Amino acid sequence: MPPLSTNLHIFLSPFTHESRALKESKSLVEADLFQRVLFAAIWRRTMVEREPIDSSRDIWRIKLITRKLPFLHVLKYIEWIIRIIVQTCDRQVPVVHVHSLSALPAGMLFKWLRRAKLVYDAHELETESNGLTGNRKKTYKVLEKLFIPFADAVLVVGDAIADWYRKTYSLDNVHVVRNIPDVTSQIHFNGVEEAGNLPDLKRVLHVPPTETLFIYQGAIFAGRGIQILLEAFSQLPGDRHIVFMGYGELEDLVRNYAAQFSNIHFFPAVPPAEVLSYTRTADVGISLIENTCLSYYYCLPNKVFEYMAAGLPIIVSNFPEMARMVDTHGVGWKSSVDAATVIQLVQSLSPDDLAQARAQVLTTRQLYSWEFEQEKLIEVYQSVLGSR
Repeated sequence: MPPLSTNLHIFLSPFTHESRALKESKSLVEADLFQRVLFAAIWRRTMVEREPIDSSRDIWRIKLITRKLPFLHVLKYIEWIIRIIVQTCDRQVPVVHVHSLSALPAGMLFKWLRRAKLVYDAHELETESNGLTGNRKKTYKVLEKLFIPFADAVLVVGDAIADWYRKTYSLDNVHVVRNIPDVTSQIHFNGVEEAGNLPDLKRVLHVPPTETLFIYQGAIFAGRGIQILLEAFSQLPGDRHIVFMGYGELEDLVRNYAAQFSNIHFFPAVPPAEVLSYTRTADVGISLIENTCLSYYYCLPNKVFEYMAAGLPIIVSNFPEMARMVDTHGVGWKSSVDAATVIQLVQSLSPDDLAQARAQVLTTRQLYSWEFEQEKLIEVYQSVLGSR
C-alpha cells in the first residue's frame, strides 16, 4: 500500500518515556508503511496537549471534559474513545495499535467502526503483572479473554510469554518482538568516544579504576531486587561497588544506604539518549527481578539488552528467559534472588571471569539489535496490511 496513511497508537497513559512505541513507530515509518503516526494518550496537568516528535510523528494527549468528575471512570473512558474516533475521522487509519490491555477495548471499537486492523502489543504478561490482585485481576482476565480474539496480531516481548498467550487463548497470531534498544538512537554513545566527551561513572563516583563497579539502571521500584542488592552490597568488601541509576519509590532508601556505605552509590536518571554513555563505564549490569508475579518470572527486561549493548556482562535472576540468555551465550551469571547468593556470587568473580564474560558479550550483542528485531515487526505489519 502507498505510504499515505496514519498508524494510530493508543495509550491509556500520558505517554512520556514510551521507548518501545517510539522504536516501533520509527521503524514502521522508515519502512514506508505509513506516512504519519499519531499517539493518542491521556492529558495530565502541566503536560503539553499536542507534542510533535518529528516530522512524521505526533503525540495527542486528550484533555477530557469529564476528567474532574469523581469516580466516573467508565464515562471518562467512553469520552476518551469517542474523542479518538471523532478526531481521526478525516484520516486514513488502516491499523490501530494498542499498547496495553486497558486500551484493548478502545482498539476493538475503533477497529469495528473504522474497518481497521487491530494490533495488540502486550508489553508484559498483562493479566499476571506485578501488583494486580483481587477483583481487578479477575476483571482484567475477563477483558483480555473477551477482546483478544478481535486482534489481528498480538505482539509480546519474549518466547515464554508468547507460549502462555498461545496456550491460554488458543491463538496462532502471537509474534515475539523483543524490547531491544535502538542503539543508533543513542547519539551520545556513537561517534564521540574518541573525542573523550563521554561520561565516566567511576570518575564521577570516585571509584578507583581497579575496583569493580556493578550497575542497576532503571526504575527503582519494589520487585526489582533493590532491597536485596542493598542488603548484599552493604556486607560486601569495599572494592565491590554498586550504583543505582534511575528514579522511583525506593530512591530515598538507596540514598540512605549510599550515605552509610562507601561502596553503594546513587546516580539520578539520565535522558534515554544518554543511558548507554553512562552504562558503558561500569563493569557488570544487574537485573535481579523478584518472582512476585508470572509476568516477572517470564520477563526478559530491556535493561538486559542495554547492558549488553554497552558491553557489560550481566547478573540476572535464574528465571526462564534471562537464564536462557546466559546459558546460550555465556554473557554473565545467574543468581537466586536472595542476598546470600548475591554476596557469594559477587565475591567469587575474578578479573578473568569478568574479562571472559565481557568478550562473550562483545560477540553476542551483534545478534541482538533493533536493526534485526524490527524486521519481525515489519513482517507482522505487512501481513496485517496485506489481509485488509
